[in-house]
Amino acid sequence: MKSYVNVPLSAFQRIRELFTLYAFRRNLEVQEVTQLIQGVQQHTSRIEALLGEPLRGQAILEVGPGQLLKRARIFGAHNHVSCIDLDELPTDDMAGLLRMWRANGSMRAIKTLGRRLLGMDRHFLERLYAAMPEARNADVKFFRSDATRTGFANASYDVTVSTSVLEHIPDPEALV
Repeated sequence: MKSYVNVPLSAFQRIRELFTLYAFRRNLEVQEVTQLIQGVQQHTSRIEALLGEPLRGQAILEVGPGQLLKRARIFGAHNHVSCIDLDELPTDDMAGLLRMWRANGSMRAIKTLGRRLLGMDRHFLERLYAAMPEARNADVKFFRSDATRTGFANASYDVTVSTSVLEHIPDPEALV
């Protein structure tokens, strides 16, 4: 099973993708953070209606959180969040980038390095923390795992969330 980033594109297409992403992010960071927070608040309201109680202090599993753990940071401001993804998450050191390159392939490593060099990740997180300071100290743990074979015991989590992941999984029923 491969991450979407391993879809074959030419070097030119990848560079164009990076600069398009950079322009988009820089122009829309404030809107993106606002929409992200509002989206998580809407999800929280729906989850609370299903649970019949506030979404506070709950154990949440996020499947496919993405490299910045955006939603996990928001949910984790008031809950205990575990995240699983096929991709290795980058750390701020070269060893972490090397681990990520080995696990995720060169395209993911190049994209991540490009985002880091352009300051995109840092700028986004600064905007998120300015809008929601409690997200800075979110209780979030990450596990590199196949979502269909996590090894977690049944009922380990109170809530499971996932956004834009099922379409990337060959057998969504196995995940559900």
